[in-house]
Amino acid sequence: MTEYTRQSCHVCRRAVWKDAEQAEANRAVLCAACCKHSEPPPICGICFDPCRPVHLGCRHSFCEDCLRATATVAIEEGRSVLSCPEPGCSRTLAEPLLRTLLPEAAARRLLENQNARTRDWSRSILEGAALARPDAPEVRLVAWARGGHAQLCPRCYVLVEKSDGCHHIQCPCGQHFCFACGKEWDGHQCLAERPRFNSQGLLPESAEAPAAPPSLALAAPHGSSALVDAASARAAVAHALTLKCPRCQRAFAMEDDFADCFCLRCSSCPCMFCAWCLEECPATSGDPHSHVLDCPRAPADMRGHALYLADHNGGPHVPPHPRRKFEQHWAAAQHTALARLLESIGDETSAAAREVVREAMAAAGERAAAALPERGR
Repeated sequence: MTEYTRQSCHVCRRAVWKDAEQAEANRAVLCAACCKHSEPPPICGICFDPCRPVHLGCRHSFCEDCLRATATVAIEEGRSVLSCPEPGCSRTLAEPLLRTLLPEAAARRLLENQNARTRDWSRSILEGAALARPDAPEVRLVAWARGGHAQLCPRCYVLVEKSDGCHHIQCPCGQHFCFACGKEWDGHQCLAERPRFNSQGLLPESAEAPAAPPSLALAAPHGSSALVDAASARAAVAHALTLKCPRCQRAFAMEDDFADCFCLRCSSCPCMFCAWCLEECPATSGDPHSHVLDCPRAPADMRGHALYLADHNGGPHVPPHPRRKFEQHWAAAQHTALARLLESIGDETSAAAREVVREAMAAAGERAAAALPERGR
């Protein structure tokens, strides 16, 4: 007489009655519905049986029983980090998944193993009571990254360095992102892609202005002094020296965007803005130049008339030359912005950082003086 045993389908977990001898010879138990499925059932990467897979974030799939057994063995061995069972894959299993697979006692033991390596040792440290040494490798790495040499991957948060090429970066984890702003690359149009001031000496050729103004006064909880270095100061100076569109914040390039007209047109958005006050020019009566001609920030010899439009429209040169006036005005504006930056930084700022700002102020003053029109010109 044939004996039948009650088993569960490896795919849908339905009850199946199967011949005991066949069940011992073949562990893959499938119900009639799963056998008629048009596609073959998924195969577990551990037991190689058909199963209803548990998909991990690394795109590897295993059956629930094998994952539970693997996690249980890892916990018994005292391991605190549980990775994907696939050979060569180091993706960590998510804590919610482990709580689903493991019983409550095993999950509690897992958290205790994690605390032993990453949490308990730091409980005695009070927030703000201790600071890292300024010469520590970690502190120097953060300062180096803030100088524009590296960017955090938005997926795995690993610092990625770029030595050359465009801002399209692919992290070793497979994530594509923009090096300039750190956002994901798909469907992203970076506003910092264009070159900055360089040919006129307003910024060094290799300068990378940050997408957002950096802070020289780092957060100092409980009155602790902040560690600020020259690299952070250079990043703040680069931001202060960069002229940007008031609408989309795209960096303005002298050699590409300035056409001897002080009504500047952004190449990334339809914004037209005034070079004197850096405010968007409303299209009043279809003529956005009306704001530029009457701008209160314009020099006296350029206000109320349109002599520079002769150069803009291809006519004969009429002094004062608009490019020199623009360089003079913008250099003075840079000097003012740097002076405000120097006043805003706290006493905890290092002497090297203050010296970086002072040197930039001196260079801006020299550029403003060099752009002054010569007598009799």
